[in-house]
Amino acid sequence: MGLLLAGCGDEEASTSKNSSSEEQTEATQNEAKVKVMDKKFYLWTDESIGDMEQLSIYIMIKNTGKTTVDISNFRITSLDKDGSVIQTDTSSSTLGRSFAPSVLKPGQVSYIGLQVDPNIPNPDIKDIQVDVNPTVVDITELKVKNGKANVDLDNWGGTADVTGLLQNHSKKDALNVEAGAGVFDKDNNFLGALFLSSDETITLGPTQSTGLQLGFPGIPSSEVKKIDHVDFSVSNVEYDVQD
Repeated sequence: MGLLLAGCGDEEASTSKNSSSEEQTEATQNEAKVKVMDKKFYLWTDESIGDMEQLSIYIMIKNTGKTTVDISNFRITSLDKDGSVIQTDTSSSTLGRSFAPSVLKPGQVSYIGLQVDPNIPNPDIKDIQVDVNPTVVDITELKVKNGKANVDLDNWGGTADVTGLLQNHSKKDALNVEAGAGVFDKDNNFLGALFLSSDETITLGPTQSTGLQLGFPGIPSSEVKKIDHVDFSVSNVEYDVQD
């Protein structure tokens, strides 16, 4: 009897241990994880708009977890050489479509591009800090094909936009399409990012496709001539409808 009772106790302990292990594994798989892959900022003079001083900030964020996440809750902090805060920008204060996509599948990348108000003193900026608070969500699959960078050089440096064919590969409507594109030089160095214009919206029915052009908020003229290739990142944000 003593042996029988001891055996039952071991089995219960083993079952409890396995259950705890499964819960931990599931929690790990569902954990939202993101990483800032690269960041760039440029202090430059835009000759195309009367030599106005500009501060342009670009960030590349990757979903490094195993579940789809929403990363629309973020904060960008500009720091001086002593590490003191010059200013902060959040997802709610970004201009137009300067952040996309906000929903990422595992392994997918998102881009942020900011043109900071030139009236704010910024010559002392030496670094930027990016903080992201991701949450788990669902997503509709969208893809871009035939994507390419178009560079138009001119006397002050030039402008750039990127084009491609966007297709909804799901059987559901894509009513809230977000699109961003990172631009890179020939050595795959991150230069910046481009987005839809602030007043443009895209919706796609199941299996539908449409042309896509991203050019906002622009790339500093000194970097345009370095552009070699582009990486598109698109998603459809699915909102829960409350009764």
